[in-house]
Amino acid sequence: MRTSLDHPDVTSRSALALLTLALYGLLVLPRLLSYGMFVDGVTYASLARNLAEGYGSFWQPRYTETVYPMFYEHPPLGFWLQSWAYWLWGDAWYVEALWGMLVGLLLLGSLAGLWRALVPQGMAGAWFPLLLVVLTPMTSWALANNMLETSMTLWIVLAVWLCVRSLQSPSPWCTTGYAILAGGSICAALLVKGPAALFPLVTPGIVPLEATSHLQKRALVLLILVATVVMVLLLLSVVQPAAVTFFTQYLQHQVLASVSGARETSGSRWLLLAVISREVLVPGLAATTLMVLMRRHLSVSRAAWRLCCLFLGLALAGSLPLLISAKQKRWYALPSLPFYALAIAALCHAPALHYERLLHVSRAWRRRVIMMAVGVLLVAGLWMGLEWQALRRDADFHADFSVQPCRMAARQVISVYPSTLATQWSLVANMQRTCKASLSGELGQPYLLTTREH
Repeated sequence: MRTSLDHPDVTSRSALALLTLALYGLLVLPRLLSYGMFVDGVTYASLARNLAEGYGSFWQPRYTETVYPMFYEHPPLGFWLQSWAYWLWGDAWYVEALWGMLVGLLLLGSLAGLWRALVPQGMAGAWFPLLLVVLTPMTSWALANNMLETSMTLWIVLAVWLCVRSLQSPSPWCTTGYAILAGGSICAALLVKGPAALFPLVTPGIVPLEATSHLQKRALVLLILVATVVMVLLLLSVVQPAAVTFFTQYLQHQVLASVSGARETSGSRWLLLAVISREVLVPGLAATTLMVLMRRHLSVSRAAWRLCCLFLGLALAGSLPLLISAKQKRWYALPSLPFYALAIAALCHAPALHYERLLHVSRAWRRRVIMMAVGVLLVAGLWMGLEWQALRRDADFHADFSVQPCRMAARQVISVYPSTLATQWSLVANMQRTCKASLSGELGQPYLLTTREH
């Protein structure tokens, strides 16, 4: 007979979920209203804003008149989706940060759905893996800096979740429907950031299923996933001839050039593994701390081991293939990091489950957790207010062009002196995002931008 301790009630898990969301707010909200963003994020924001204003089209995004007048560096779906945020909220400096926060909330919701779909009764609630994802340093950094990898990760998690639902469904129609939706999500991730989004295709082969007869089901789901991806891409090439031009340019000048090292190279092909090791350190330490505090309740069930292997398999599938590329950036690791966090959560769930049970039997402890969450949210809100129009990254630029409004007409080409300013990429990105201006190293334009030294 099971006691009330065997199943922590909704109240205890809700309190812990509230605390997790409060920590998410603490890490993301303070960056919402300040000036300054990583150059790639500013570039993507400019492209999305331009699409919202009709400057460029889906398959022919426009960056500036002088730098990438046709932007073939990344697939366009991420820019198009974000353009709706500018259409809805206008061209304010905080729109990209608000967009990142909302993408993060959707990502956490999708991860919670994936955890609930896989975790058997008697394991910790979704708050625990979500807490580890939130504590991963790159999560808040990427969301606050408008990185494309955040949208890509959202679609990847949705694809894995839908694939799991497809494999678990007893109905052939539901199996097929979920598999088609999962394939569509993989296509969406592919259209946000390219071939690195294909790793959810390994899901049918590694999801734990008891019956050996499910081998045919795994093969069927995989076939539907691949067929959906191929059919969508073929349909796009037939219906949208501009898509063929785009992907030809993208594959030639971005994908193949990056893999071969013709464009950019990193110091080591092993950079990504070093980044992953550093990023999982924080959630790993958090899980270890909980294990030490609840050391009398350490156990790893067979189901937990299987889930750990599943999530670890997905994480490795999302990170190891990237090592073939000579071009390595630390944020390329982001799509695999939530799965590393979920693997840690599956392995260390027993102490988290015991903590849930403590809250279940102690109203005082629940009240403390709720009060702590409310306090963290208040601190996050106060911190966000204090950061209103604060100058962070590229502070000198924003002091000159953001704090005081840019009064020149939009879509101007500006001469710069010295001419090297035309290839100072943070300046190019910020001038386009803030003033909708393009920079040229040739003199003779209506406006001239120079530095105090000249």
